[in-house]
Amino acid sequence: MSGVSIIPADTRRKIIEALSLEMSYRKLAESLGVTPASIYKYLRGVAVPRDTVVEKALRLSADLGIEEVGEIIINDIAGELEKLIEFLISEGLLPPGTLSRLSDIIIRAKLALAALPR
Repeated sequence: MSGVSIIPADTRRKIIEALSLEMSYRKLAESLGVTPASIYKYLRGVAVPRDTVVEKALRLSADLGIEEVGEIIINDIAGELEKLIEFLISEGLLPPGTLSRLSDIIIRAKLALAALPR
C-alpha cells in the first residue's frame, strides 16, 4: 500500500506537470500507460490520474531525479492537514493522543531522511 490515495487532485496534476517539463506528452503517456490525450486532460484539470498512474508517475519522478515532486506533495498535504487540524480543534473533535501520533510520524520521517546517503 503506497498511500497515494491521499494525494489531492490538484497535487496529482502538479506531479504530471513536473514530468511533462522533462519529456514529451507522448513519451510521458507511454511511461505511465495512458494516452497522450489523458496527459492533456490531466494537465487541464479535466481528468484526475488514478492511483496506479500516480504511483507510476512517482517512480518515474524518482528515476528522473525530480525531487521537487516530493516537495510538492508534502507541501500540499501539509497545508490541507493544517487546515483540517485547525477545524477539528475549533469543533472540539481532536481526540487526545492524535497529535502525538502525527509527531511520531514526523520523527520517523526525519530519521529516515537523515539516514539517506548525501
